[in-house]
Amino acid sequence: MEILNLKSKVEDLNRLRQIITVLFEAGFGFIIDRLRLRYLVPLRLRLSQRFKRLKAPAKPEIKPPQVRLRESFEKLGPSFMKLGQILSLRPDLVGFEYAKELEKLQSRAATFSFEQVEKIIQKEFGRPIETLFKSFEKKAFAAASLAQVHRAVLKDGTQAAVKVQRPNIEETIKKDIHILFFLAFLLEKYIPESKPLRPTQVVKEFAAWTMRELDFKVEATNTERFRYNLKDEPDIKIPKVYWDLTSQKVLTMEFVDGVKLDEEERLAKMKLSRELLASNAVKVLLKQFLIDGFFHADPHPGNFFVLKNNIICLHDFGMVGYVSPEMRSEMVSYFMSFINQDMENSLKHLLDVAEVREGSDVEGFKQEVSSILSAWFYSPAKESIATSFFKAISASVKYNIVFPSNLVLLGKAMLATEAMAKRFYPKFDFNEQFAAFVGMVYRSAFDPRAAAKDFQDNMFDYLAFLKKLPEHTLKLLEKFEKGDIGVKINIEEFIEVKEEIDRQNDVRILAGLTAITLLTSALVMNIEEARIFGISLGRIGLLIGFVLIIWLFNLVRKNK
Repeated sequence: MEILNLKSKVEDLNRLRQIITVLFEAGFGFIIDRLRLRYLVPLRLRLSQRFKRLKAPAKPEIKPPQVRLRESFEKLGPSFMKLGQILSLRPDLVGFEYAKELEKLQSRAATFSFEQVEKIIQKEFGRPIETLFKSFEKKAFAAASLAQVHRAVLKDGTQAAVKVQRPNIEETIKKDIHILFFLAFLLEKYIPESKPLRPTQVVKEFAAWTMRELDFKVEATNTERFRYNLKDEPDIKIPKVYWDLTSQKVLTMEFVDGVKLDEEERLAKMKLSRELLASNAVKVLLKQFLIDGFFHADPHPGNFFVLKNNIICLHDFGMVGYVSPEMRSEMVSYFMSFINQDMENSLKHLLDVAEVREGSDVEGFKQEVSSILSAWFYSPAKESIATSFFKAISASVKYNIVFPSNLVLLGKAMLATEAMAKRFYPKFDFNEQFAAFVGMVYRSAFDPRAAAKDFQDNMFDYLAFLKKLPEHTLKLLEKFEKGDIGVKINIEEFIEVKEEIDRQNDVRILAGLTAITLLTSALVMNIEEARIFGISLGRIGLLIGFVLIIWLFNLVRKNK
């Protein structure tokens, strides 16, 4: 990013001047002054402000800063609306008041003309719109910062929703990202207190998120992945993607005629179980987070439809989050420790997923998080687990400790889902369902079938390791004998090393044997013919497996 060459680009400079002017008019001149960019504000506006100060009229009513910022983003167009939407997901950075106000950007985008829609579709598919669709409504029924959606009918009569990208939006956003990097650079240079918020990193994440969202094939792939992950959930529907009418700038999907969660009047006319809907909304998020590791990062009411028979339809999968298996394991352990009021392990598992850097105040962070957790542990009027969790990770900014952005997005998604659930059914007990689900996931980790599946997934790695182990061990011993490692040891030390290697080999071989026994047992469990004296071979194998596990634990303990 050529930050320092920005001034040589007239087009970028004009856009920068526009951005600075809008922010100045909104009352953010004090920040512009600190960034040393006041010279970009038109002279008439600067003089007008000075005149107002001299005149000193009665103090007018001033809108809250978060409202002025949201209005500024609306004036500055799609790039800043998308930036505002992403910042609305990061109250840990901007605060809850700003995040709540910026959420309003979700439904305030203007539409563009049907003529432009026709041109984009023809360019993407090389054919006129009338040859692709049986009918196509000219008026968009929804619009967002990057695209708008039209209702259409496919050639076979299927109802479809067609999402069309805004014209020239990619070029506009790339230019604005360049300017945002420049502004982030100035923030870190001239406003030191902004450094814990990592402005440059925020812009990098914004750029990555937005460029992914501009490729509708990525969103289509995300949608199909959600359809696969949730295929066994009868209370959840994910729209189908029509790939032959999908490209980088056009996404065609099944049209789902549902009621949005914020349409109270229409919801009231439906025969719904609000308690069941609330439970389904929470269940689907928890499955995404704790089991699938792939979750909807923007679950606001506009992205949820309610269908007949208490079915929830999710859509708009442009923004998704990922939780690695290792992080899922740590978070399940954290939540179990939290639910069991185990302060020490709660702090341990939380810090295990954080990035502690030079200058991080770990003790200060621990003290504040301990205070947050204690309020949940010992207060009779408990706030939600989601709120306590998000408060804990949000506290990291002031202590120069960084949590993965995906984990922060997950925390915000938990808060949003809980809010929707309680909007449906005010008596809904989020903590109870959350604790039950976490407990189920935690216990399933000790299920022999899960262990067998894990072994099966990694079987080739284990076999490759075991196959190479004797060769590597012999090479190591030969190097010890020849002194090639450059370490002088006496014969007693050598014998101790050899015995330790032998013991470790015993542990590895026994662990492999245990995993193979459990895997085989799980595979034959449901085979009726696999019996001895009427007893299932699978059950016998599981019993042997448990004996081997006990043996393995004893062997490991002796080796310590």
